[in-house]
Amino acid sequence: MSARERDTYTMKEACERIGVSRHTLLRWFREGKVADVPRSRRNNYRQFRDEDIRRIRTFAEAMDLPATEHRRQGRLFED
Repeated sequence: MSARERDTYTMKEACERIGVSRHTLLRWFREGKVADVPRSRRNNYRQFRDEDIRRIRTFAEAMDLPATEHRRQGRLFED
């Protein structure tokens, strides 16, 4: 089953869709720049929904990050 068929995305999938590194996203959560996302009760992993990804991507675009940050995950912002 692909990520597109699921209700939630993993951290790796979310970072790829947002266009930032895992390190950057975790720093934004830690610094309170973006609200954290719900976690699984089973394993405590973050569970990203489409609306979470849109919200964080909007923040990332507003930050006007260098293109190298977006490319670090192998893609620019896509939809």
